[in-house]
Amino acid sequence: IAAHMPPSAIGFTVRTPTSTFVDQGTEFGVVAEPSGATEVHVFQGQVDLQYADPEDGDVLDNTLELAGRQARRIEVRGGAGEDV
Repeated sequence: IAAHMPPSAIGFTVRTPTSTFVDQGTEFGVVAEPSGATEVHVFQGQVDLQYADPEDGDVLDNTLELAGRQARRIEVRGGAGEDV
């Protein structure tokens, strides 16, 4: 998915098997692979990455702010992944 979100769409959320991404007014892309691995690429603005609980998939309180020109790959639930 690729999204260009106007300020009125702040809070737009994308969920994958490993992560939850919350738009903070931005342009970003998300690739979710069949294996569950996910990549997020922030082109402009900010996206909050919320880690999924490894046991039940619920979002934890852990949030990582990703800004323009940052990207992460999350391989497994419950982790923040690594920079791409």
